Amino acid sequence: MKDINMVLWEAAWAGNIERIKTSIESGADINKRSIGDSSPLEAAAYNGQVEACRLLLEQGADPNAFAETSGETVLHQVITKRDDPRRTQIVAALVAAGADVNCFTLTNVPTSCFARDIRTRGETPLHRAAAYGDEEMIEALIQAGADKSAKDAYGESPLTWASWHLRDDSILKMLLYGEFVGTL
Repeated sequence: MKDINMVLWEAAWAGNIERIKTSIESGADINKRSIGDSSPLEAAAYNGQVEACRLLLEQGADPNAFAETSGETVLHQVITKRDDPRRTQIVAALVAAGADVNCFTLTNVPTSCFARDIRTRGETPLHRAAAYGDEEMIEALIQAGADKSAKDAYGESPLTWASWHLRDDSILKMLLYGEFVGTL
């Protein structure tokens, strides 16, 4: 028989709401780290499971859970794919639950959020949203206090990340900070 905490983690990953509820009712630790040293909330967020994230947050999951090896918070982990509105909904739920929108990852360590050779850059969730998020996600982070002028470990702002990823002018304008000279 599987450990109840593993059952909860797998249910969160799969977005199996009934199994999540049953696991919690059976005594699973909602913040217990399992596969990849991640919590059930991290698993659900990374895999884009909106309802699972909402349920876990309602049940007391830590919205600031993070991977100790990389410093990537749940917010960092959910902002890893483009054109997926589920991720915007999860960001909104995390922000409403009190997730810290200005946490930085560690610098230059392997990330489990992207392909093999990708390393963290000491970035905030807004840096990642600038590259992968939609306007609604970026706006939610900014409204929650995300610092548009935050610099990653290499001195790059979210605006720089958006520029690297060839984002539309509407997103670039959202990320402007300080004095701006030029045209968009």
